Amino acid sequence: MDEPVAMLSTSIDTLWVLVCAFLVFFMNTGFGCVESGFCRSKNAVNILAKNFIVFGIASIGFWAVGFALMFGDGGSFFGTNGWFLMGADNSPATGDAYQGVFSALSWAGVPFNAKFFFQLAFAGTAATIVSGCVAERIHYTSFMIFALVIAAIGYPVTGHWIWGGGWLQQLGMWDFAGSTVVHSVGGWAGLAGILVLGPRIGKYRKDGTVSPIPGHSMPLAFIGAMILWLGWFGFNPGSTMAIAGDGGVAASHIVVTTNIACAAGLIVATLVSVMLFGKPDFSMTVNGALAGLVSVTAACAFVTIPAALLIGAIGGLLVVYAVRFFDSVRIDDPVGALAVHLVCGVWGTFAVGLFATTDAPGGISANGLFYGGGFELLKAQVIGIAAVGAFTFVGAYAAWYALKVTLSIRVAPTVESEGLDVHEMGSEAYPHESAIDVAELIKQSRLGRHEHEIVRQEAIRSPRSAEMPPEFSVYKIRLSDVDLAAFLKSWKEMCGANSGISSDFQEIYRHFTTLETGGEMRFRGGNPEHVREKLQSLAAAINPRATADLIDTKTHRLSAVM
Repeated sequence: MDEPVAMLSTSIDTLWVLVCAFLVFFMNTGFGCVESGFCRSKNAVNILAKNFIVFGIASIGFWAVGFALMFGDGGSFFGTNGWFLMGADNSPATGDAYQGVFSALSWAGVPFNAKFFFQLAFAGTAATIVSGCVAERIHYTSFMIFALVIAAIGYPVTGHWIWGGGWLQQLGMWDFAGSTVVHSVGGWAGLAGILVLGPRIGKYRKDGTVSPIPGHSMPLAFIGAMILWLGWFGFNPGSTMAIAGDGGVAASHIVVTTNIACAAGLIVATLVSVMLFGKPDFSMTVNGALAGLVSVTAACAFVTIPAALLIGAIGGLLVVYAVRFFDSVRIDDPVGALAVHLVCGVWGTFAVGLFATTDAPGGISANGLFYGGGFELLKAQVIGIAAVGAFTFVGAYAAWYALKVTLSIRVAPTVESEGLDVHEMGSEAYPHESAIDVAELIKQSRLGRHEHEIVRQEAIRSPRSAEMPPEFSVYKIRLSDVDLAAFLKSWKEMCGANSGISSDFQEIYRHFTTLETGGEMRFRGGNPEHVREKLQSLAAAINPRATADLIDTKTHRLSAVM
């Protein structure tokens, strides 16, 4: 190739890799929105903070040791060269022309730093997956430490086995964009965290029933899901690390297989939720889309478009039943991350052994079982799934347990009940502005020439309700003579987007924190008497003799800061 043409090709490929890396980086926003939307409002700041800080932690850890462990030259189990990105490297030279200590990436004809940043975005994703599994009950500091462990050590070691020239790659295992390397690793680590942490208070009852804990914002979940769908067009096609020449053929094929799998997953999950629940559960629709995307990630370059559709559809089916399964065995996964990333990551890796074809543009060297390749590829996939799962789960469990006995990983019950935002973060996503004592605030404020007019307006306005609670009021309401399961089901239906019911019921739900024994419901914020009246009316609709009594009221006023 002529030098000017080669330079142009390198420039185009570099731009492609960086843009795709930016899309994968932006997926952190999507994960944060989905997780916070699927969880309660009292924990939103904590969740967003975890998803924000995790990329910073991954950036340092992967730069210092992770990239060397994953892609540095060394043994079959981990790399031993390239710490802190130091060492010989003459990228963008490729193949026999490459000279350096990162031979596993010598096939990519882009500058070294472009390779690093693209792979860093994937490391951050693996750590982010764990956040959803342990949401609403983990100490912020403990999560940060674990994020460093998985991004700097756990993810890179197993990644070396498959992408870094390690023993699974030598065995013949294939995972194009990370169904196992990224998603299953995050899922296994999250499962270990859940088992060490335990379920959220109130999730599982002693009588064996499951008490749903609905998320607070489906709009946030929708925005997050759309961002993730978009980001996956960087995640999967970007893994070609080339767009010039034949790279465009592979990338465009992967775009279509990725999209068709997502479409199939979300449609099947929606239909299954209608069959099981009588109505289309939007949370299942979102997770169905993500399930289709995770499922096809390993195979996106190696399968036909019809095969990708089938892979995504099966992922959409699996995710619904996996969510139900984990609840049945009391594994509390607030956002369905295990069903999406672990179950569908395993399925997607296994599917390569069934549907892969050498006719696809991804460059795989063996056909899957359904394309005449026999069981050899499938065998390698199964060994890889099992090996990565065992190593990651055992290592993650040990790390979580070490944190538990040294620093403590679970917040106190009161903190969990009242919300991690106030206790762990010192702020709220949705502060109760109406609870401010306006008259006192005016006295403390320096308003300059506007003071007289503001004081006059305050003097002539309608009297403020004497029942307005101080900021961060905490109180309980006890329900009597009502079936709690029927009550909660009716309340949840009234809070649905298409219920047509007064928004008052949706408003008071925003203040609900947990259901305690004896039918006592804990709230934080809002007008206690107004909340009690609404609950009374709802309970009376189920049983006219039902009552709702206000008990155990405490207040926590924050001082104004000028």
